[in-house]
Amino acid sequence: MALPKIATPTYSLTIPSTKKEIKYRPFLVKEEKLLLIAQESSDTTEILNAMVQIIESCVIDNINANDLAIYDLEYIFLKLRSKSVGETSTIQLECEHCEGLNTVTINLDEVEVNKPNLESNIKLNDEISIKLKPIQVKNIDLVTKDDAGDNLYGAIQAVIDSIYTDTEMFNLDDVVESEINEFIDSLTHDNLQQINNWVENQPAVQTKVNFKCIHCGEENEVIIRGFQAFFN
Repeated sequence: MALPKIATPTYSLTIPSTKKEIKYRPFLVKEEKLLLIAQESSDTTEILNAMVQIIESCVIDNINANDLAIYDLEYIFLKLRSKSVGETSTIQLECEHCEGLNTVTINLDEVEVNKPNLESNIKLNDEISIKLKPIQVKNIDLVTKDDAGDNLYGAIQAVIDSIYTDTEMFNLDDVVESEINEFIDSLTHDNLQQINNWVENQPAVQTKVNFKCIHCGEENEVIIRGFQAFFN
């Protein structure tokens, strides 16, 4: 006689960047084990890969997690974690006044994506413009490596969606590598600064936390931003 199977509930959420609704289930012991192993390694890449695998296992709709924007991945994972482990996370925050550590509980269901008011269309000159896209999970290494010189072409290419003029549009997926590199070589310093501003100000999961310091009694208001900040 076969053992009975445990039914798992399903939930839905809206992907922040696309506004597409997806259905998902809580992660189970097999997925939690994968995450614990990755967290014990303290390796950011391993943790990211574990998040990708867990999301692809738990999202019922067809999804390629590597194609998600980084902030979409973080948002989906936080919602998964909320329904799987618990709606709260307890972390240590430093008082802004005395620097003493305080234990603070965060409600993960209140975490949202903060989207800076940045223009994705950049005019390079009087004739040529580019449309930028969010950093995708599969390209995270290109924009976070320390060796910026060797990585410049890949980092810029990772966030350019298309190049266009008044009469033509070129999707970067349809352009050969040598032409893309030649185009990047022609960018001015100001052009590069505009692209860097886009990369450095990507949306992120965040929430506001208010707490009274147990050491000095002062009130604190802190913005918690970025996935890893919710689990220190």
